[in-house]
Amino acid sequence: MSKIIISINEKGIKIKSNPRYLWSEIQLEKITVKHTNNPDSRQQPVIESNYLYFFHNDEKTEIQIDDFDITDYQLAQVLKIFRTRYNNSGL
Repeated sequence: MSKIIISINEKGIKIKSNPRYLWSEIQLEKITVKHTNNPDSRQQPVIESNYLYFFHNDEKTEIQIDDFDITDYQLAQVLKIFRTRYNNSGL
């Protein structure tokens, strides 16, 4: 189980016990994949890691999501749903 807890709702994104990042201050939220070389393994020379990525007040935030109990696709759908709800709320 991941030590990082993320809460996503119609107000924004909250990471651990930090203050909530509000949708009005978040830009370019998405799931990204980073590839890193693994020189110690011939079977898996490149390692893929999934991240939740966004800008908050022009500061980049990246959180590795591989250990979460949700797939990267599911998390991307949650982001899309709540971003759309926020955009349609007129706030």
